[in-house]
Amino acid sequence: MIMLLLNLIIQPIVFAKDSLSAKWLGVAGVAITDGKDTLIFDPVPTKPSLSHWLFGTELKSDVVRVSTMLRKAEIERVSGVFMSHTHFDHAVDGAEVALMMRAPIYGGVSVKRITEAYSPAPKYIELTPEKPVQIGKFKITPIRRGHAPIASLFHFLPGEIAPGFDFKFYQYREGETWNYFIEHLLGNILFDQGGRFHPANKKYSGRVDTYFAGIANRRSVEDWVDNSILVVKAKRVVPIHFDVFFLKSEWLEKQWLPGAGLDKLERMLKEKSPTTKWVTPVLYQKINLNE
Repeated sequence: MIMLLLNLIIQPIVFAKDSLSAKWLGVAGVAITDGKDTLIFDPVPTKPSLSHWLFGTELKSDVVRVSTMLRKAEIERVSGVFMSHTHFDHAVDGAEVALMMRAPIYGGVSVKRITEAYSPAPKYIELTPEKPVQIGKFKITPIRRGHAPIASLFHFLPGEIAPGFDFKFYQYREGETWNYFIEHLLGNILFDQGGRFHPANKKYSGRVDTYFAGIANRRSVEDWVDNSILVVKAKRVVPIHFDVFFLKSEWLEKQWLPGAGLDKLERMLKEKSPTTKWVTPVLYQKINLNE
């Protein structure tokens, strides 16, 4: 009886100290933590130069930039690294982060082929669509989706990464594309780097507390708000993927990316859904997700 009373008193106190938060890491990169476990999605502090685009030369993870990102974001341990797909602006640093943090990396066969190019290689865990992954109090459901065509015209480097990947710039193919629905006692999260709505997201409509929603390659402001944000019905929206390929992370610490259109997106969302909270992320700064 005494133990039962102690549990009733102690448990609410412990729970009150729990928190769920996130940090934007640049481009579509997001770190989510409950204080015990940290999940990282699409970390990419390494950026290509013009010569990579022109000559297709080797693009490897910049370990100094990766270390700097982890230090500035105050990330000391990671329980899992998740890839949305394997274009260079999403996947160039994932395996290096996994190695540094001694964490497994999750994805499809294209992620596996990147990891196989490392020696030693990080632990790779293959994802199965709609089969949840349990990490601590996080339940992560991977959702397969297609990558939208660029400007509705063409697919950039479609297909899987080929066997024998050796870090050449144009070997970073699209690979399998994923969204992630992340459940936690303190709030549910949908991570979708794509700027266009995927029908499978509708399954989670009304169950999402925080929606990390990519804005790159969107059809229009109206389409993004009407056919993506309002369909998901999230309580909180955090736009991501409004960085560009060439800008170094330190530039984003000082000023906003001109022409990203965040103000127009925020204004339209507030007009159509006044109760939805908009959070403009600031590089490496904490976003409370259980307010």
